[in-house]
Amino acid sequence: FVGGFPYDAVLQRQFEIARGVMDRRRGKFLLFGGFRAPERAVPLFESVVKNGPRADFAPEAQYLVGKAYELSEQLELAVVGYMTAQHRYPLSPFAQKAAFGRAHCLYRLSDENPNDDEALEQAWAGVSVFINTFPMAEEIEVAKSYRETLLRRRAKTAYDRAVFYDQVARKPAAALQAYQSFSQLFPNSEWTSVARVRIDVLSKTVEKPDEK
Repeated sequence: FVGGFPYDAVLQRQFEIARGVMDRRRGKFLLFGGFRAPERAVPLFESVVKNGPRADFAPEAQYLVGKAYELSEQLELAVVGYMTAQHRYPLSPFAQKAAFGRAHCLYRLSDENPNDDEALEQAWAGVSVFINTFPMAEEIEVAKSYRETLLRRRAKTAYDRAVFYDQVARKPAAALQAYQSFSQLFPNSEWTSVARVRIDVLSKTVEKPDEK
């Protein structure tokens, strides 16, 4: 029944209801404050965006999809929700909030999975994109601290890979190449001076390829 009711007003109420569900505490008993279940608001926010993709509050609704997942510790889904907000509403103020939310969740995922190189690289990319895109954001100092931590971890991962080829696998040619790559990518790390010593030693022992 198009035009039979105030559509915008109904969308606004849907949005307010979704916010209420997200913030509501459940199961209150005596002195206990109850618990929150923000993920229950996700389908409501998604319905708001679907029914009114161009509404003034649609960018916030899509951003809150990511936030609700983050609050419920579903970080992978939070990353997707935040990224959708960025891509769907790039000119909205919530694009910046979503970019930081995504970077923060990727950082946490990497921190919780220290041996996952892919998670480390995704976190590095997410934080770097936020810093480069929003250099004046209020979260910029936090993002820079994330970047410093991730840079050190990336350097340590690359150095450990070279050491593995050098001392465990006993593959001097592969070790030399790994040390050289590490030194180029991380010239100021705390392990670079040691790597350059190994480069000098290995360069004298590794056979050069036949020029012919």
